Amino acid sequence: FGLFLNSADALIGLFNCYALTGKVSNCLLLLYQEEIMQSTVAPRSGRIAFRQGLIFGVILAVLEIVLSLLGGFLGGIATILVYVLYLVVPIFAGLRASSQTGKVSTGLLAGLYAGLFAGIISGIVSLVFALINIDSIRQAAQKAVNQSGSNLIITNGYVITFALIGIVVIAIIGTLLGLAGGSIGGAIGKGRAPVQTQAYQEAMFQPPQDYPPQNYPSQGT
Repeated sequence: FGLFLNSADALIGLFNCYALTGKVSNCLLLLYQEEIMQSTVAPRSGRIAFRQGLIFGVILAVLEIVLSLLGGFLGGIATILVYVLYLVVPIFAGLRASSQTGKVSTGLLAGLYAGLFAGIISGIVSLVFALINIDSIRQAAQKAVNQSGSNLIITNGYVITFALIGIVVIAIIGTLLGLAGGSIGGAIGKGRAPVQTQAYQEAMFQPPQDYPPQNYPSQGT
């Protein structure tokens, strides 16, 4: 997807350059120089977003696991704090990422990665916990079902299925909250990008200037 966007931007810039100058060779040379500068000056947005998203995703997952362990003491407050962290931590991921590229999209992607990775990691930990304590969880669930007057028999398969569904739900919620937090952090971090990157982006596809010919005195006169 990013490659398609870059190709589309290049074609638009090439067309605008030709419309202003009418010289295909100069525009192709300018496009080539643009690609060289982009590969050497502008950092890779995708790699930066992935790296920051992974770092802050692991941090977020650890914080969520700690709050889950403290859930017996904190009660419902622990759940509220988890949702808050899923929004706040990706803000920092997006800020760090966008401050390196000057692009809001980089921060948005970093926040998405952070929420997704945190959801997957915490979901896997929850699944392992469920497998270790599957008998006690099944008995507690069966007791709750019996008290409700239902004849449903809770098996280990039910427990594992609900645990897998929980992983998917957590990953989706984490991704959406991370996307929101990443967009906020990206908007903040964009203004903190290096001046060199910003100046480079503003100067993209400036048409070459045609200097007027200079009249030199002829030799031998």
